Amino acid sequence: MNKYNKLILAFTILYSSISFSSSQSSKLKEVSTQNNNQTIVNSQCTKENCSINGSCINQNQCLCNPGFTFISSIPSNELCNYGLKLQITAFMLEFFLFLGFGHLYCGRYANFIIKFLVFVSFVILDFIMKYAIKVKSYKSKKSIHISSYIFYGIMILWQCVDVILFGLNVYTDYYGLKLMPFNS
Repeated sequence: MNKYNKLILAFTILYSSISFSSSQSSKLKEVSTQNNNQTIVNSQCTKENCSINGSCINQNQCLCNPGFTFISSIPSNELCNYGLKLQITAFMLEFFLFLGFGHLYCGRYANFIIKFLVFVSFVILDFIMKYAIKVKSYKSKKSIHISSYIFYGIMILWQCVDVILFGLNVYTDYYGLKLMPFNS
């Protein structure tokens, strides 16, 4: 295994660990319960703090509109203060803009930065190796092309995994919440 393959393997392992650990850790501190894609916030409910993205059920409960929830770590006096990210938007961004923009939309900045930098730096490195540096030896040219095929294969596999995981709604947003599904 040459140096470049080890580097890509290390980035893939690092990316996977960040991806799955960030989806498992929840930054959400909510005082609500889910009810048919709607959130019921148990708190003092008034027209001022509930009427924008929800409605008061009674004096102590606010029913958030579909697609909204309450997150206590967001500084706001509204009870339904967070709009959920849409799965279709994240999926389409990741499908068409393959550099990690689905992760960026979801607030998964580490995943976006790693994927973007790896993809862009590899394409630049590949261009330099093939066209800027004049290699005369057949064996050297062959090894450069074989390693670039391996790298492009890894990039395609990485992209397919991300698109599938966004399509299956496995990834979460920054707060650890599931994305709002296609059919909602």
